[in-house]
Amino acid sequence: MPGCDLFFELDDGTIIVPYKLDYPLMMPDGQEVEISYTVMEDIESGCAGGVMARINELRQVGCGPIINLGIDYAYYGERLDIVPDDFEIDQVEMVYDCLKLAVSYSGGCEIHEFLLYVEPLPAFDEIHAALSLAHYGHGDVCSKIIRDTVSFDLTPLQRNSANYSRLSLSKSNNRAENSMIYIDYYYK
Repeated sequence: MPGCDLFFELDDGTIIVPYKLDYPLMMPDGQEVEISYTVMEDIESGCAGGVMARINELRQVGCGPIINLGIDYAYYGERLDIVPDDFEIDQVEMVYDCLKLAVSYSGGCEIHEFLLYVEPLPAFDEIHAALSLAHYGHGDVCSKIIRDTVSFDLTPLQRNSANYSRLSLSKSNNRAENSMIYIDYYYK
């Protein structure tokens, strides 16, 4: 949209433009979120049809997009030098084409983001794609243990020549072989 950088489109079509975030959000286009916001009525957004608002809370929901490092690297490459924050993967579940990950981390005072990066591997490799989950807490120093579920749409990883893909999943800050989670992704 003209004049817009980052914005959220609500179900009713309203455009919310974040006011003075202390950090850039990294989530990809198409990520569904739940937000709590306060409209800044005395400030023009500069975004055609947008409403300027302070974001109070933001939570990723729905089966969000994955970031293909082979295709999206020009955009995310400059951001990959940001050091991800620690977290735990508590549970992994496939629901149709959606990878659901139960995660836990410390925080509670800032917005947290989880991004799933994919690096396609050669077709002859036993593992068809390497997934890397990154957590960005944007400097949150609070210590409450947060448990959440984040989900990602794996449809772009389907291969025409098969009905399943074998994937490896690691935390972005730990790619040691013994910490890999292997996922058999079956599709029709």
